[in-house]
Amino acid sequence: MADHQQQTQQQTQQQTQQQTQQQTQHETPEDLAQRLAAQEERNHHLITALDNRTVIGQATGMLMQRFGLTSERAFDVLRRMSSERQQKLRDVAAVIVEDRQPDLAAAWLREPT
Repeated sequence: MADHQQQTQQQTQQQTQQQTQQQTQHETPEDLAQRLAAQEERNHHLITALDNRTVIGQATGMLMQRFGLTSERAFDVLRRMSSERQQKLRDVAAVIVEDRQPDLAAAWLREPT
């Protein structure tokens, strides 16, 4: 099964490379500059998303360890904190992780009403 997935992934990469080569043969420098700018923006968004996912995962793990929660329950606590504090989920998670303060979540451990 892994061999099939790897083969499919290689075929997809080859097709993408061929399409890119075909596109670049007819592009003007302005087209290339636009495409590069769009790719840089996409890369920035992907890096930000990965960073956000990492800090949220770390905060979830800290709550799981400190309070004996499941991952779903810990994430729900973070989500409720975010909602009630009107802050982004990533920002709430960052406070818990960076300040090493999982106890900040204690007030949100109650079951939602």
